[in-house]
Amino acid sequence: MRIFLTGGTGFIGNYLIKLLIENKYEVYALNRNYNPCSDLFKNRVNWVKKGLDEINLNDLQGMEVIIHLASAGVSPKKASWEELEQVNIKSSLRLIRLACKANVRRFIAAGTCLEYGEESNKWERIPPSASLKPLTPYAISKAKSFSLLKDFARINNIEMIYCRVFTAYGEGQYERNFWPSLNCAAKEGRDFCMSMGNQIRDFIPVNDVANYFLKAIQRIDVLPREPFVVNIGTGIGLSLKEFAIQEWQRLEAKGKLLPGSLSTRRNEIHRIVADTIGLNS
Repeated sequence: MRIFLTGGTGFIGNYLIKLLIENKYEVYALNRNYNPCSDLFKNRVNWVKKGLDEINLNDLQGMEVIIHLASAGVSPKKASWEELEQVNIKSSLRLIRLACKANVRRFIAAGTCLEYGEESNKWERIPPSASLKPLTPYAISKAKSFSLLKDFARINNIEMIYCRVFTAYGEGQYERNFWPSLNCAAKEGRDFCMSMGNQIRDFIPVNDVANYFLKAIQRIDVLPREPFVVNIGTGIGLSLKEFAIQEWQRLEAKGKLLPGSLSTRRNEIHRIVADTIGLNS
């Protein structure tokens, strides 16, 4: 089976490509800056040397599934409103339109739990059907993208799976995210400064996230015109402080955790934990 992947050089994408190769899929992955000397997958990936906006109909001919992971402005990285609109909204809609013209059977897209925004605080575990009340420009752009992709799939007879990823973590993550910062401090024997850490999150290892995208390729309960939305999480809430203590002990860190040494960020959601209904059906 031929799989076309955007965002294959990103955090989740690297893990997913490895799984796709191990499971004998024929992988076509977007990478404008492809350098054959640095190919970690030893030429087992068909790299498409283009940007997201440069994809054309010929690139998608013969593909059975598209997995769309590419996104701008993933926290804590910054992106302008123009970039968020172009990449997360316009380019995503353009991609699914091309997929339709190329008769691609299934379109799998990555969303974010941040699309729920302030609605999350009302739920012990927030279901995929909950209202979207995003608080940040990135989350707003992803929520708008979801709405357009969903409506297009309904009208155009496409099998669509939309996966809202919760707090993924692991090796290879952007260094300024919470877990990589903590991991680096632990390995270097430094103290780790953090907020009070009262925020409740659903932490999920990145390999588990990649495994779900792999399973989504073969799901038999997804029908054309009926977009299927799932939360990729564990359904278990931990405070940042609890998670930090747990990881600090696992990593056998020598320094000290310093909760309260940093202020909490603005627009911080207190609780966001996944209702994983439908995830493993």
